[in-house]
Amino acid sequence: QYINSGTAAPIQAGAVAAIRQGEPLVEEIRQRIRTGLDLAYDRLAEIPGIILPAKPRGGMYAFFAMEGESDARLACAKILETARVGLAPGHLFGSSATAFLRMCVCRERKDIATALDRMVAAMN
Repeated sequence: QYINSGTAAPIQAGAVAAIRQGEPLVEEIRQRIRTGLDLAYDRLAEIPGIILPAKPRGGMYAFFAMEGESDARLACAKILETARVGLAPGHLFGSSATAFLRMCVCRERKDIATALDRMVAAMN
């Protein structure tokens, strides 16, 4: 029995295009994430009681904690209800992050700004 299998031609063509032309797209995404992270850290810093660790040099998430809030799951639920912004509780990312909330900043700037406007209004 003889079997000859391999990656389909369209996938191979896509891989070649990604290698040859992908860097501008990667840079565009990298810049979008950096802009979103800068915006998130600037706006979150305006909210009293928000604890911001050092801004990461990589990644697409802003981690923050709230003074007096020991249950990040409850904090995420409150923010979802009052500000209509979905965040992830830190316990999902390891025991050292249980007090933190995680916000994805890999979105369009206007979407991040809207979410942060809602959070600032709800938490001030």
